[in-house]
Formats: sequence, C-alpha cells, structure tokens
Amino acid sequence: MRIRLNYKLSYGSFSLYTVAFIMYFISLFMDDLALSFGPVGKLMRYLSYGMFFVVSLARCKTARVQLLTAACIVFSMGLAVFTRDIYYCAFVIILAASYKQNPKSVFQVSFYLLCVLTITTVLLSIVGVFPNLNTANQNYGSRLSLGFYHSNVLPMVVCYLIGYRFMIKGNSIKYSELLFWGLLSLGVYHICKGRNGLIGSILLIVGFVFYKNKNKFKVLYYASMFSTFLVSVILLILSFLQGKHLRIMYIINKFFTGRLALAYHQINSTGLHFINLMNKNSFTSFDTFVLDSGYLYLAIHYGLFFTLIYSLLQIIIAKKYKYNAIALLVFLVNTITNAIDNDLFSYNMLPFFVLLAANLDVNTAVRALLNKLRLTEKKGFRITDR
Repeated sequence: MRIRLNYKLSYGSFSLYTVAFIMYFISLFMDDLALSFGPVGKLMRYLSYGMFFVVSLARCKTARVQLLTAACIVFSMGLAVFTRDIYYCAFVIILAASYKQNPKSVFQVSFYLLCVLTITTVLLSIVGVFPNLNTANQNYGSRLSLGFYHSNVLPMVVCYLIGYRFMIKGNSIKYSELLFWGLLSLGVYHICKGRNGLIGSILLIVGFVFYKNKNKFKVLYYASMFSTFLVSVILLILSFLQGKHLRIMYIINKFFTGRLALAYHQINSTGLHFINLMNKNSFTSFDTFVLDSGYLYLAIHYGLFFTLIYSLLQIIIAKKYKYNAIALLVFLVNTITNAIDNDLFSYNMLPFFVLLAANLDVNTAVRALLNKLRLTEKKGFRITDR
C-alpha cells in the first residue's frame, strides 16, 4: 500500500519544502534582531512546522513508514507539551521533511537568504530603523550590534556565510574570494568585537588554504568525527572543576567569559540528567544570565542522551564526507564555535541538519540492523521501497 501526497507548488519548481524552509529560517533570524516583531515570527514558525509535516509524510514511500514518522512526531509533540519546549518536535519534523533533499540547493538558498537578511538588517540599523546597540564591556570597549540584539551575532553570521560558501563551492573557491571574506571578517570584528566569529572565520580560511586539494587528511577526519563528543566531555569536566577554586580554572573560565562558572552553578541548581524533561521556564529562570555554550546548554538542559545523539549524528555525517576535506573542516569549525556560542538551535545550523537528513539512507540502516540481529534470515524480513 502506498500513499502519494503531492507537495509541489504549481509555480515552477518552487516546492512546499522550500517555502517552509525559508519561512522557518526567517522566523529564527528574527529572534536575533534588536527589534521585536511580536507574534509574527512565531506565526511564521508554526506555519512552517505544518508545511514540514506535510512534506515529511509525502517523503515516506510506504504507508508503514508514514505511520512510523507520524508516531515519532506525535511522541515528540507529547514531550513538547510536557516540557513546554517545541525543540523535540521541530527537530523530528524537519529531519523527516529533509530526507533526500538536495544539500547543495539548501546551502545556496541559505547563503543568499542570509546575505539578503543580513545586509537589510545592517542598512536599516545605519538609517536608524533598527537599534544599533552598544554592548560595551571593560575588555573591548565599544561593541556595536548593527541591528542585532548582541554584538556577537554579526561576526558569527559572517563565519557561517563562509562555511555555506565552502559547502557550495568546495575546492573551486578562488583566493581572491578568501581575501574578501578575510577582510570582511576583520572589518566586522573591528566594529562588533565578536571574538568567536573572528576565530571561526580565520580557522575556516586558513584551514581551506592548508587542506585545498589535499588527498590525505586523517587527523582532520577523526577530529571532525569525534569533535562533538570530545568538546562536550571537556566542557563538562571544566565546568565541574570550577568548584575546586583553582587559579588555572579561573583563567580558563575567563577565556570562556564566565560560561563554565555559569554551567557549574546551573548543574548545582538543576542537576545533570541522562534525559532532562524539565519545564523550559524552570530552566531559563535561573538567575538573569543565559548559558551561551551550545554543548553545555544541550547537556544540561536536554540531558546527556541528546549529547550522545548529537555526537552520533556528527559521526554519521563525517563518515559521509570522509573524502571531502573542506566539508570536514566546516563541521569541525562549527563544533569549535558552538563550544562558546549557542547556534545549535538557530538558523545558522539549519542547513547542516538538512545535510544530515539528506544523507541518511534509512533502508540501508534498517537492513544493516536486521542483519546484525539475524532477523532477516530467521523471520524472512524484507526491506523494500515497493
């Protein structure tokens, strides 16, 4: 039995998935702006969820897989109701809808969309429509946000634009373009003083020059594959060591601008769980600070289980691109930057989640699992698209 759903729009080849992706991307981008748009962003986001849901069912080849997908979505919706956090549900729906999408097309849409949104935001800030906040501190002095809610945002946007460009063009990028991105990163840093974005941009550009057209990059491959797990473990250990009151820990915490100490107090307050079903409001009500580190936030808020899931996903995607040094470089730099900032749940990382889903071969994975369990021969299981 097969259920066919037509999710293509009549206008050209512009699919319902593309519309949903753009709407979701813009709704997340709006959260980073210095000006609030009220319920507009949430409305766009929930509409995109509905579109993704339709596409996810249409992507399933058989009724059985459609029912399984629907069951996973319903279960994640139950978690969302219980925890008041839509992340579980959104993650499952978007992954299901992105199955076998064209990754290059998604990165192209993301690149040009983010360019337009960023340029528009900066120009509206210059003419005074959007606030140009000054998030100055004692270490860097004046730090302008240029229309975003914080001065760290624009440097990170530039870093992700470079990553998108690398994923689209690969080794064919010219050195003149690298020079442009390098100068842009330095110029943005001079205005915004966003250190993490500058470090990420430099690592991408220098890494590209080093690994371009190289055939052997085992160190990069394994570093990219296990980076999420290693970074998460190291950050958690450093957070626990904050309670030892060692001078070296104070220096390391200062480098992370207090994130490790904040994680230590958050763990003491709420605990560290394998699966955390804590109400979102209870977690965010801790003091007046925000835990920016992506992997610390993931482990403490959602639990160590989700850290393991992210680590497994990183291993899967690294294996898929084991012969592509530039892609592995981008994955590794994403891990490094998210150790300090939290873009795991933002528009910046959205194309990479699509990349993961697009490369998943569900039937092959199921076959391999059944073969390991020796169910194929014993019970006559047959996995087919027909």
